[in-house]
Amino acid sequence: MRRVGVILAGGQSRRMGGSDKACLELGGKRLIDHVMARLTPQVDAMLIAGPDDYGSGLPTVADPTDGPVGPAAGLLAAGRHITAGSRPTAIMITVPVDCPFLPTYLADHLCDGDLPAVANAAGRLQPAFGAWEIRPLLDAMADEAIRQSPSLRAVARACLARETDFGDGDAFFNINTPHDLEQARNRPRPS
Repeated sequence: MRRVGVILAGGQSRRMGGSDKACLELGGKRLIDHVMARLTPQVDAMLIAGPDDYGSGLPTVADPTDGPVGPAAGLLAAGRHITAGSRPTAIMITVPVDCPFLPTYLADHLCDGDLPAVANAAGRLQPAFGAWEIRPLLDAMADEAIRQSPSLRAVARACLARETDFGDGDAFFNINTPHDLEQARNRPRPS
């Protein structure tokens, strides 16, 4: 089945002082560039769930006004976009824009079993890293309980997502604060 990578790049970046995390520099490249470079070889197409294409030329989708907020809104917007019109059925591979070290085998590992699947690293659920069959995802997100509690954890539970183990979790280091960015600058780059 066709894989569509979705970079979750919405949000207000409050802990980063309002700076657009996608544009933060790490090793001479923006975070969005790191994520695109690692995700592109793993998928057949890509889009950005956020307000800007950051010069990438990728399609963008804005958060819907009739659904959840936060990263769940990005899932909903991307799912609707992918299924609009006569687009073929696809699996959506989601990643957050603030995780520049994401595994280069993420999509294969998530898709190696029943779907949907979300990452678990070092015993911690990482639901922003997921593989989703779009129609069941959209159906689950229409449920009123999800609309009341729109966290990605709630979405994963509602979809009965399988947790996929990724080991120690270094590849899932995310950058939420200026301190995190400084730590990222001082850590070795994973292969």
